[in-house]
Amino acid sequence: MEKRIGMTQVRQELAHIVDDVKYRGGDYLIVRYGEPAAAIVPVDVYRRWQRERESLTTALRDLTGSDDPTTDSDELVGDLLAALRMVRASSPSPEP
Repeated sequence: MEKRIGMTQVRQELAHIVDDVKYRGGDYLIVRYGEPAAAIVPVDVYRRWQRERESLTTALRDLTGSDDPTTDSDELVGDLLAALRMVRASSPSPEP
């Protein structure tokens, strides 16, 4: 379960927080000025997210036909959603 902590507490307890994350699998949501600003998660979780993002990027490149390796998944998703909106806007609405 994620723990919400403020910046002051992060500064005071960083070593403890890192130990909790590394050895007990804790995750922390760092709040700054009342808004979530960053997260601290175990490295295995972070690595899994990286692999998933790479897989998503590859799948989106295949789907869109993009062969530019510098294009990230956020840009590809944006392009895909824009294309979907254009298709939907140009299609007649189904009759009730």
